[in-house]
Amino acid sequence: MKDLYKALITPLKNTGSKWIDFDSGQLDTSDSRKALAYPCSLVRFSFKPSDVSEGSEQRESATITIRLAFDATGSRTSSDTAETALNRSLAWTNQADALYNALQGFAPSDFEELECIQRDQEPRSDGLVVWKMVFTTARWLFKE
Repeated sequence: MKDLYKALITPLKNTGSKWIDFDSGQLDTSDSRKALAYPCSLVRFSFKPSDVSEGSEQRESATITIRLAFDATGSRTSSDTAETALNRSLAWTNQADALYNALQGFAPSDFEELECIQRDQEPRSDGLVVWKMVFTTARWLFKE
């Protein structure tokens, strides 16, 4: 997990994340949100090993969830918003697209290429825009 996390740091930084960390619920409480620098990327992993084969090989699947958060306080996105203000309010979508493009097909360390299986916005009323992306990958483990 450590190598996978460290491999993700560079593409996350290169696409504009100012704060990268494991997701420990920082966006879920107002006290934790104050300590973050936006935009931030919070990362969570889930691993699922398969059965060990006769050749002592085991395929391990990994799911990577990234919550990309932006402070959108004061943003206006309704259909009657002036074009300039609307473009400014939707600027976060450029970073979300850049992050998707950087990670889709990215092959970190000894893992296979990442494949995005879900992208969606979390409904919130606290002034944050949180865009969640879920990627899958796998690797072979060898038992001796």
